Amino acid sequence: MTNNTAPKNSLWNLPPHNGTPTSMKAARKIKPFVSGLRAVVYEAIRNSGARGLTDLEGEARTNIGGSTYRPRRIELADAGYIRKLGVIRDGAEAWVVTDKETM
Repeated sequence: MTNNTAPKNSLWNLPPHNGTPTSMKAARKIKPFVSGLRAVVYEAIRNSGARGLTDLEGEARTNIGGSTYRPRRIELADAGYIRKLGVIRDGAEAWVVTDKETM
């Protein structure tokens, strides 16, 4: 048994996975790159200003595929770095940064 002192939704835990061996293997494989990807997603949302970014807009701006972009956006939201803007564009929620200290 390992002693994991990080909070359950910590940005330091294994990236999101569905619990299957294949998904867990993929999460372990991407883990070394996640903080860099998370920073790219955060910067794209921050640079969008008050207009915010939807996932599709963010994916296009960062050239990161949806199955990688969305989990990083979820991690940022869960950690309080971004929040929903309350605006829907093309059927998708826009996200903006919060006033929380940057990563």
